[in-house]
Amino acid sequence: IEEFEPDEVAIEDLHARYRNLKTAIIMGHARGVALLAAGSADIPVHHYQPARVKSIVAGSGRADKAQMKRAVSIHLGLTAEITKDDVADAVGIAICHVQVTGAPPTN
Repeated sequence: IEEFEPDEVAIEDLHARYRNLKTAIIMGHARGVALLAAGSADIPVHHYQPARVKSIVAGSGRADKAQMKRAVSIHLGLTAEITKDDVADAVGIAICHVQVTGAPPTN
């Protein structure tokens, strides 16, 4: 937050069901830290359901990881497909936020 000074934060809501309890706990902790950091800096936070992100970015709320990586790569005009799931997830949330708000990204 100090380095990039974002104007707002977009974050994905937690899934309703996790197959692994440990994963759910880790994701909850990570999300909590992100929300705390944004709140402490008075940065507005926008929340998106995973299915909404998938629908906006890939055209289907049930898109799988491979479809999301492909769709994000296309949105960005990349010649090579994104290979990391977490990168596609993060950029997908950003693309979703820009589409929903209609605002061009600034920071």
